[in-house]
Amino acid sequence: MISYCQILSDRPQHRLSEPEVQAILQTILIQLVPLHRQGKAHQNISLQTLQQQGEQTILLPPEHPNISAYPTQDIYDLGLVALELLTGQVPSPRRIDLTWDWNHHCLISHQLNAILEHMVTPNPDQRWQNASQVLSAMGLVVPTPPPP
Repeated sequence: MISYCQILSDRPQHRLSEPEVQAILQTILIQLVPLHRQGKAHQNISLQTLQQQGEQTILLPPEHPNISAYPTQDIYDLGLVALELLTGQVPSPRRIDLTWDWNHHCLISHQLNAILEHMVTPNPDQRWQNASQVLSAMGLVVPTPPPP
């Protein structure tokens, strides 16, 4: 396994393409759906916890999934990671400067830009509340829970 932090450092411009980032978002969101359905949050989404194993992207399991945490924090953190992957700016200046405009550092579609804006809005009440909502916004099928 190799972390996306290492993958970025090996890239000439230290960034990934929009299709690569969209695929990563989809994969990680699908992995978060069951955790968020339980009312828990991962709380440790970063370039270090996103790993590539062969051709697959995985999110390392949380050490202690937190029931008192909010899935909206996972959505925010994943949005920041996506911006880091797209811009090559690590760590994302958005953590420090809420007005940072990533559009000067990457060229992405209006659809992905709108999704990322919604994911990293500073007010948690204005973000999607869980991974299922982001997948729906991306026009993707939300996995159904297994029967009891």
